[in-house]
Amino acid sequence: IQNAKTQKVDALIKLRFRDVRNKDIVACSRMTNVLGKEGKSTTKSDEQTMKVYPHGGERGIAISSKTIDFKAEMLIHLGIPDYKAILENVVFCNQENSTWNFRSLRAENPKFDDIFQLTGFVKFVEKGRNRLKELIETYSLARADFEGALAIQGEKQIAQARVDTRQDELKQAMERQREVQKEMNDLTKSLRDAGQQLQLLRDASHQRRPLTHSDRGCRFSR
Repeated sequence: IQNAKTQKVDALIKLRFRDVRNKDIVACSRMTNVLGKEGKSTTKSDEQTMKVYPHGGERGIAISSKTIDFKAEMLIHLGIPDYKAILENVVFCNQENSTWNFRSLRAENPKFDDIFQLTGFVKFVEKGRNRLKELIETYSLARADFEGALAIQGEKQIAQARVDTRQDELKQAMERQREVQKEMNDLTKSLRDAGQQLQLLRDASHQRRPLTHSDRGCRFSR
């Protein structure tokens, strides 16, 4: 009014949005601002209308505040089908001065708790935190057990590798022992054969030896 420099200003406010069902909505509100005799301005809201445009439709379906609860219809299109009054008997004057006609806290707390379900929510959050803490502790213990099992498994694999290595070395040593035993048997047989041949040579040499005087004397003594 001050900018227009007139006693009355009519305004048409349009809000276009897409509701939760993906329909185009155009909400219109007519408002009138009048400057009184004492210099105070008053604002009055006239009829409010809404047009709902179906998918692909060019002609919208008009709805008037004269036939429906306009605020409730707006909340439904915004995805809030059920709403409750949070505060009653509250008068907001301005930012500096406001009046809150509350009753006692004992009377108001159950009302807020019924609306917001704070007690149940707080209990749910607390229970969730405790459960999360238990899960973290369980995970930590399971992680420690898992890492311990991995360490034991690693040590077991290392020990098994050492055992396998020792078994391979023992197998090679036994094979070498068998080879040495075979060589010793062959050498023993060769020595025995050589001893037998040496004995045969000695016997043959003894038979071929010529008679000496001592041998002859022995014969005559007979």
